[in-house]
Amino acid sequence: MIVQSQPSPDAIVFKGRSDFLKTIRARVDRRLVGRSPFGDGRLYGKALIIGLWFVASYALLLTIRVGWEQLLACISFGLAACALGFNVFHDANHGSFSPSRRVNLAVSVVTCTALGASRYFWWYKHQVLHHRFPNIFRWDDDIETRGCLRLSARQPWRPRFKNQHRFFFLLYALGTLEWFFVKDFVQYFTRSVNSYQRRRPCRGGRSWSSGCARACTPPSSWRCRSR
Repeated sequence: MIVQSQPSPDAIVFKGRSDFLKTIRARVDRRLVGRSPFGDGRLYGKALIIGLWFVASYALLLTIRVGWEQLLACISFGLAACALGFNVFHDANHGSFSPSRRVNLAVSVVTCTALGASRYFWWYKHQVLHHRFPNIFRWDDDIETRGCLRLSARQPWRPRFKNQHRFFFLLYALGTLEWFFVKDFVQYFTRSVNSYQRRRPCRGGRSWSSGCARACTPPSSWRCRSR
């Protein structure tokens, strides 16, 4: 599969045909012979343990008063939140918990509400953009850091990127805060994913409440009709 050398913000062209996708799907089908394509008891057990860990860490934050104990509770809560996002929210959005779309949606909504992320924006940027255009500059929002880091060879080089390997992990970790408190709001009100890619993720012509009221609403509660 060959990608157009200079993809534009408005269109991207895939050229050539190969057996890559067919081979991958055939191998996956062989691996899952006799098994359900959905999660089994291990998935549900994992989700239950992580959920209890998340709730327990939050409860400790509300009850303990000793400084060093609060610090440990904060670390535990942060790790539990990461586990909840990667192992429950992510899997639910991929439809892994049940053949029922409503069950997967319910798990997704509950976890995104607990984490504070926008479920719709995450779905659009991860399952539509990232999985269709993985690591393609200007299309995959997962490698877009609003100019803080250079994660693609096609991204224009700037002098500030020269030593990014020294502070990469710190900036990338802080990107989560920017995602929650800046990025989702900017993308919501501008109706564009980033400065390169102007496709509007919110569709359907649904009327919205005023900007001030929406700004005071947690991103996790924002709704859009996908198509």
